[in-house]
Amino acid sequence: ISGRVGIGINAPAFPLHVGTNTTNGNGAHVTTDGMWTNGSSRSFKSNFRNLDPVSVLETLTRLPIQKWSYDGNPEQDHIGPTAEDFHEAFGLGHSNRYIGTVDADGVALAAIQGLHALLQQTRKELEERKRELDRLRLQNREMQQQNEALEERLARLEALLPVAHP
Repeated sequence: ISGRVGIGINAPAFPLHVGTNTTNGNGAHVTTDGMWTNGSSRSFKSNFRNLDPVSVLETLTRLPIQKWSYDGNPEQDHIGPTAEDFHEAFGLGHSNRYIGTVDADGVALAAIQGLHALLQQTRKELEERKRELDRLRLQNREMQQQNEALEERLARLEALLPVAHP
């Protein structure tokens, strides 16, 4: 089809279409409006394993993120990690020279879940502290009332005592 390029596919359905399954590109493509789209269907995947989003977040916070430009194009800046650091931190991808967009996206999404988990934990701790503070405030009010009652009682008792003369 005119204007379409297929890699590993004979009849590309998109302007740039890479393969049809997980062995030849999983159908990743550029849409007609220029958006790169990775194939990510559950049917393309296997060997699912749970991970700890907070651990991903902690690893991400140690990942050097810098502003840089590509060799040969010093006018155009970018922000991000190097592939070597990303690969060392997360062990993802087939090379330590490239970062797969699906991996970068997955790390970012897991880190967001980690932030959410920490936020929920912090909210719970704050709510527990608030309840404890409310309990202590109530206890303090009760003690103040008891103190006031004791002061009144003491004043009545002192009024009954004869005045001491030097």
